Amino acid sequence: MEFTKLNAVEHGNNGSTISNIVGPDGSILEGVTVTLLSFNSDVARACDKVARKNQSLAKVVTDDMRQKALESKLASCTTGWTGIDVDGKPLECTKENALKMYSTDGYDWFTLQLIKYASDDANFFLKADKN
Repeated sequence: MEFTKLNAVEHGNNGSTISNIVGPDGSILEGVTVTLLSFNSDVARACDKVARKNQSLAKVVTDDMRQKALESKLASCTTGWTGIDVDGKPLECTKENALKMYSTDGYDWFTLQLIKYASDDANFFLKADKN
């Protein structure tokens, strides 16, 4: 087995698109896709390093701090999306807009699916194998 083809960081840096996002009513959101780097990518690892540093400086690490760090990492790993409209207009995919989406109460159903997807290295190996 050629292990150089099994590097999770390398595959995670390539990104992958999730297109089967389920809405709060249980139906697939047609036309909505999000392209993510994996939580094993260089970007995600850099976010983890910053979070660890910030948490080491805090006297107490709260669940809220951990949640904000996770949302920030997910926003940093979001490289594109389609089908996300706000007030009838397409929402540009920026880190700031992603962070707003992921940290807004009521969108947990969306954020949690993306976290699960970015956390599963298999999603990134499958994409790489198709190319």
